[in-house]
Amino acid sequence: MKKILLVFLCFVTALSLSSQTKTKEQLLLDKYASAYAKTYNFNGAVLISKDSKIIYQNGFGSANREWSVPNTTYSKFPIASLTKQFTAVAILQLVEQGMLSLNDPIVKFFPDFPRGDSITIHMLLNHTAGIKDFSQYPELFDREFSYPHEVLRDTIINLIKKLPLNFTPGSFWGYSNTNYVLLGYILELITDEQYDRYIKATFFKELNMKQSRVLYQDSILPNKAYGYSGIFPLLRTESNVPYSYVHSHGGLVSTVKDLFSWNQALHGGKLLKRESYTKMHTPNQPGRGAGYGIFVDNFMDHKVYLHNGNIPGYSSTMMYFPHNKSSIIILSNRETNLDFFAKGLAGILFDKQIVIPYKHKRINIPKLKDFEAKFEAPFPFEVVEKEGRLQLNMGRELELRPESKNKLFVSEPDIDIQLEYAFDANRKIQQVYLIEGGVKTKATLRP
Repeated sequence: MKKILLVFLCFVTALSLSSQTKTKEQLLLDKYASAYAKTYNFNGAVLISKDSKIIYQNGFGSANREWSVPNTTYSKFPIASLTKQFTAVAILQLVEQGMLSLNDPIVKFFPDFPRGDSITIHMLLNHTAGIKDFSQYPELFDREFSYPHEVLRDTIINLIKKLPLNFTPGSFWGYSNTNYVLLGYILELITDEQYDRYIKATFFKELNMKQSRVLYQDSILPNKAYGYSGIFPLLRTESNVPYSYVHSHGGLVSTVKDLFSWNQALHGGKLLKRESYTKMHTPNQPGRGAGYGIFVDNFMDHKVYLHNGNIPGYSSTMMYFPHNKSSIIILSNRETNLDFFAKGLAGILFDKQIVIPYKHKRINIPKLKDFEAKFEAPFPFEVVEKEGRLQLNMGRELELRPESKNKLFVSEPDIDIQLEYAFDANRKIQQVYLIEGGVKTKATLRP
């Protein structure tokens, strides 16, 4: 009995010591993520790394609401457009092997493609080709094709050929999923291998990404997170998405752990030579814009490589900060806006002032005009009173509601924006803080 008690005490002590080893940063990440999940009904999994080491990971909500199956870090999610960086790396590896050139015109692969002699591989990769996004034509593409693979490929290419150009190739840029459908087919034509098999052999097997694969319509997928859309509690299960032709632009399934392995390999120099890696992460506009399969931007004064993904029932985001080798990976089985969640997590990594998410309650305030003003933080925005309501104008119009005499919040679901005012005795505005995703930033009054 004494021996059993001693073992039990050692176990409890070990647990206690384990919890004590968590840093303040890790505790804050858990507090923030748990509060965000509760406040905004986040469904999914999160993994955060710093200096190439995982510092936080957790699952939230249900992978299957009907059976009350919880999400974990082993849950598998369609990653949507995060797929594009896999396609981009595969193409760059073929360039390194001398099997194609970034300057190759696509008419080399697709004869009679309209303006195909002026559209290059490089333009497809960084969205400067001008080809319209096929998602704008659901009547053509939102259906399953029961053709053999080669026939399907020719059918899809012929449909894409009919899409008009948005602009002269190379003269501008516009995001287009169609570019990456074509890149996937170019990969198949060069390697004589179907995209799914090639990606599995080249990346998943080599990087030990055992939970990742291409998703097929009739797939039986253990640990799959089922997709949901709508606003809590009125969620609906999403109908099947036709995956037969979207593999190379949005058809992969993965976990947060496998995507961490991918990040480590990509940014650790295991997949591409330095020249190719630099090209992939060079934006198509000065300072920021689309690279190859990713976007390059500045986030809280730090360079970031990122991409979001959205398909019916699922959302995803992945960010990598090269200055300190940090990653934020979020996969969700609910169609939602993940920008604010990601910003709050990044704010903690960069030691910003953070407001922990909470449920807002509206109160009535008689003098709404007290809140009217123009601000800069660093982007311009303004608050105006319109027909008895407050409105936030920051690229789009959002309704603001008061929750105290000096604090407003955006009322739309999944949008975590607040404004905190400091007034003098005469209710004249002295200072305003913009709070996005919990990150509190001082705003400047504009005339």
